[in-house]
Formats: sequence, C-alpha cells, structure tokens
Amino acid sequence: MKKVQYQKRCYIGRILGILGCIILLCGCIWVVLQKKEIHSRPMEMWSDEFVSKENFLGQENKKINVEPILQNPELPTGCEATAGAMILKGYGYRTDKIQVAEQIKKVPMEEKNGRYYAPHPNKAFIGDPSSTSSYGAFPHVLAEAVQNVIDMQQGEHIARELYGYSEEEILNMVDNGIPVCIWTSMYDLEIEYKRGWYVKKDGEYSDEYFLWPSNEHVCVLTGYDEDSVTVCDPLVGVCEYPKESFFRHYEQMGHYAMILEKRK
Repeated sequence: MKKVQYQKRCYIGRILGILGCIILLCGCIWVVLQKKEIHSRPMEMWSDEFVSKENFLGQENKKINVEPILQNPELPTGCEATAGAMILKGYGYRTDKIQVAEQIKKVPMEEKNGRYYAPHPNKAFIGDPSSTSSYGAFPHVLAEAVQNVIDMQQGEHIARELYGYSEEEILNMVDNGIPVCIWTSMYDLEIEYKRGWYVKKDGEYSDEYFLWPSNEHVCVLTGYDEDSVTVCDPLVGVCEYPKESFFRHYEQMGHYAMILEKRK
C-alpha cells in the first residue's frame, strides 16, 4: 500500500512540475510581447512618463508659426493692430486685423489755444488706424487690445508688455519659439523727430511736449542669423532686415516689444 501511495505522489509531483514550467514559459512570452508593444508605439502615443516628442526634438527645432498679414488698404497706419493679429493667429486665435483695431483705444488729436493735445502713445492710439494721417501707439495700448481678443475667446494667454529688453534677451525669446511684436522703423528707415504734441493727462492740458518718432513701425520678429533678422512686416510681408540697423531702431524707439505668455 505504501508503495502505491509513493508512486501516486511521484506522479502528481511530475504533473505539477510540468504545469509550473508551462506557466513560467507563458509568463516569459507575455513579458516579451509587452516590451515589444511598448517599443513599437509611435512617439505621439507615448504617455507622459516617456520623453515627449517636443522635448525629444529639442527647442532648436521649434518653428514659429506666424503667417504674414498686410495692413493695407484697410489700415494704412495700423501696423500695431496688424502685428497683433498676426501673433494672435500664430497662437491659434480666431481673429483678424480689423477686430484687433476695433479693440485699440483711440483718441483724436485736439486743438486748443493754438496747441495740439493728445495722450501719451502708451495710453492710447493717437488718431485712427484706418486713417492715413494718424500716428500710432506703444506696447500698453496694443497689449490691452490683444488681451481683449484673448479674453473674448476665453484664451489661456496673457499679452505681456516688454520694456527695456536687450537685443540678446529678445533673440533668446525667438530661440525659444516665441514670436515678438517689436517696435522698430518702416522699411529700415531712420527714426526722425519732426512733429509732436502737448500731452493731455487725465483730462488736464499740460505743458509737457511729446516728440513723435516718425517712421515708427511694428513688426513680428520670427527669426535671425548672424547678420539679419526675419520679420513678418505689415507693410511688405515676410522679409529680412540688417540686424544691426533693426535693433538700433528698436533702441531708438525705446526698447518696446510685446509677447504672449501662457497663464500660470
């Protein structure tokens, strides 16, 4: 009897051993197939625990998606509104130059006692972008108009005014894929100071005189190399200007610029 029981135990042990080997083999095959599946996924399907395609490519491969828009014929003095529309559309907002121009705060020139009065250009657009005899505006005015468009679409960006940024700092933004609305000059002409007006502050007529920088212009800076910059120019479309003169005019204008940033 003991011999028979011993043989049964041996038989059962061999059966269990074979089953264990089969289970172990199936587990190994499953692991191999899972690894193969993971490594065969397209990069776009990888989850956040993997390196994203953007980080894998590196920032030097980013392209700034800004399409040129021409200000004429509707906005002969509306380079600010047109540049604002370009940068907004580059970030995916549904807008155009007319909508941005409508959002710009505009104040006409006023004559009083033989003097012409108007606000500072960082408070309002002097004139109207649809007129050929208007002046223009500085970053705060454009940023307010652009922000209005963003907020109407419940966007995730903030229009940020930039003052006093160096050439190196501006170009570093471009390196990081950020298009920059930048104040410079039309057709790379020299900035001239031929006319101006007395500044009206909070409804008061002051004796402060503001000299307007003639040939003022706003472009969207999208690229550069050692000697030149590439811009979307509201007057001529995509073009290149010498880097030295472009940033000299930027400096003469007061180091004015504007970008879009994501809300934190």
